[in-house]
Amino acid sequence: MKTITVYEQFEHELFTSRVFTETVPGYIRHLSELVWHFQRLPDQILGAELREYLMYLVFERKCTYYKMRGTISALRAFFRFVLHYSEARYWN
Repeated sequence: MKTITVYEQFEHELFTSRVFTETVPGYIRHLSELVWHFQRLPDQILGAELREYLMYLVFERKCTYYKMRGTISALRAFFRFVLHYSEARYWN
């Protein structure tokens, strides 16, 4: 039996949540960038680390408003649809 990856689960949840098809690859990319940054699965990343990561994107990587908006939307969708966290849980 094949084990489903976090990315496959996220993709499935996005499609069942009726997110625009064109949005899904970008959301997967934003999630993979977070995972690469911390070198661990997203369910092991704490709220303080998420804030640190967003600050890193703004001040170190000089990301645009649109990149930040996409990143925040992707992370919010992942924590909501896959991990079933309330918004307060993943930002605190």
